[in-house]
Order: sequence, then structure tokens, then C-alpha cells
Amino acid sequence: MSTIPHPLPLSLEAAQALFTGDASFADVRGVLLCFVMIPVEERIGEWRFAGVASRAVEIVQVLDHFIHAMSMSPGIKDPALDMLSSSAMMIWDGVVDTWSYGHLPLEEIGKHEVVLLAEGGAPYDDFGLCIVEIPSLEGSPFENRAPETTRPEAWEAAMQAMEDEDDEE
Repeated sequence: MSTIPHPLPLSLEAAQALFTGDASFADVRGVLLCFVMIPVEERIGEWRFAGVASRAVEIVQVLDHFIHAMSMSPGIKDPALDMLSSSAMMIWDGVVDTWSYGHLPLEEIGKHEVVLLAEGGAPYDDFGLCIVEIPSLEGSPFENRAPETTRPEAWEAAMQAMEDEDDEE
């Protein structure tokens, strides 16, 4: 199904090539659903839909836009590449080995091929990236879905607590 010129799921080296604009990905087209796992509490993450890319080279733009919208990496120029390159990030070559794959909205995604599955290793297992390729957006619940950028309540409470501390000083 996939036209990606590397074995899937991508290895760390191939994912880094994709995220840095390697020419081997320049002509790759497809329906690529992008997901980011965000921390919702200590060591607990939640997959969020980040958007759709129709070309492999758009994946990083979709992920960066989502990460910036969520204020997950303020001040970092290339947040998706930064996440992928984190020493805590584990790149999986088989989805059977990962705990978080089953927490993706697999029924909604339907038939797919995993392009990239990366997640933080313990104790940083509350963040990750996942790219899946589906045959078509037609009839898919993701066809017109906006990225899920509503910040978790726990994040807002933590931000408010930090602001309150600043006010007290």
C-alpha cells in the first residue's frame, strides 16, 4: 500500500531522514494521519489527532503546528524533530511490542499501515509520535477533523498554579 521508500515502520535513521527533508521522501504522496501523545498526568499519555499530511514532507509541518498550538515546546524551532531525537524516545519496529499502540483510535482509523511509532521510554512514557497511512480519506472520520488541540484541564491547573506562585513573589 505505501509508497514510502523505506521499510515500515520507519527506523530511527529513516525517521530522522524524513524529519530533516531527505530527498528520498520528496515525491511520496499518501494519506498520512499524524498523532501526538501528550502527557495528561505523570507517566500517563493520551494520543491526540494532530492532522493529515498528503505528502511525506508535510508530516513535520503538521506535527510542528500541533506541538506549537499545544505550547508543548516553547522556543524550540523544530519541535517534532526535537521530540524524535530525544534520548528518551524509543522507535518501534513492531507495534506488538508497544503498550500505547492499542490506545490509538484504531477503530476510527480503520485499515492502515504504521509509518512511524515512537514513544518515550520509562519513566518518560507519556509522550510519543505516530504516523499511520490509510488508503483514502473518503468516508474516514478524519476527513474533515480538526487537530485535537484542546489542552488538558491538568495543564491549565498547573499553569494557573505557576501564575499564582509568580503573583505571590
